[in-house]
Amino acid sequence: IAKVLGSANCYDMFGLEVGCEVDEGALNKVFLKLSLEVHPDKNPGVEEATKAFQALGAAKDVLCDEGKRAKHLEEIRKREEEEKEKKSRMADEYSTVSSSMCTGWMYATFDFLKEEQRRAEEAAKRKKAQQEEWAEIQKHREAEEAAARAFRTHADSKQKTFLDPVTSINTAKHERDQEPQEEAATESLKRKIESLQHQTACAEKKAKKQKKDKKERKNKKEDKYAKLRQERLQREARENMRQSDVLWK
Repeated sequence: IAKVLGSANCYDMFGLEVGCEVDEGALNKVFLKLSLEVHPDKNPGVEEATKAFQALGAAKDVLCDEGKRAKHLEEIRKREEEEKEKKSRMADEYSTVSSSMCTGWMYATFDFLKEEQRRAEEAAKRKKAQQEEWAEIQKHREAEEAAARAFRTHADSKQKTFLDPVTSINTAKHERDQEPQEEAATESLKRKIESLQHQTACAEKKAKKQKKDKKERKNKKEDKYAKLRQERLQREARENMRQSDVLWK
């Protein structure tokens, strides 16, 4: 029953090649065999049996009549041409859709590479600026250490002179004369050290703040780029789905 109802044409129903010469004697034998198999009395309760039996009889009438057979052949050829044309049109549409999809992905890849290059350049600039900042901080630290060493050297020499009795007696007058100058130099060194410490602290604080701001800007840019990329991919996916639906319809 399924074979009869699923046949594409009358020739296929009897297992014949389309357009072949029909032998009515052989056709009647095949018809008798198939009609016994699909007869409603042999298949009680099966609704498709009646449809299959009627279709089998109609197909036999078409193949036995020369005029009906010629008309049926014309319909088969016309249907085959329509199928070929439909397949060709679908292939062209599929090629167009595939081309547009490839173009879209190429543009997306180009934008991605361009964005990656821009981000690499920005990273190089940030690294260079950070190196310059750290070089400035190191310079301040070295100056601070040099001032501290000078101050310690001066303090040590003064203490050593004070602890040596002979030197203390011989240089007491000289120290009294040099004391105001030494105090002024000491105060100057202290102020210089404090200034350098303040500058170093400010530079470190500024560097930390700039680093934090750069990180926040970088995160914002990355989030924005990821969001734009996701929206673009979603639009392309919706467009591809729409074109696929149109193509299959």
